[in-house]
Amino acid sequence: KCIESAATATFVASCPRTIEERVNRASQKNCSYMEKPHGCFPLEYHCVINEERTEMIEVCAPPILIVGKNIIRSCN
Repeated sequence: KCIESAATATFVASCPRTIEERVNRASQKNCSYMEKPHGCFPLEYHCVINEERTEMIEVCAPPILIVGKNIIRSCN
């Protein structure tokens, strides 16, 4: 699994609301320049809410597609 992603997680007050904000935050996080973890897709910027829906988290993680609460694609 892609445990390297956990080290990149940071709590934030909110996730980006516009494309411009997302591009800026992704640039600051700089995920694309991180070394590709063994057995994972290259890491990219994500901003997600935690399971309790109490905090937002920015993280470098493999690209995934989430439909509802189901992850359709992730690293293997």
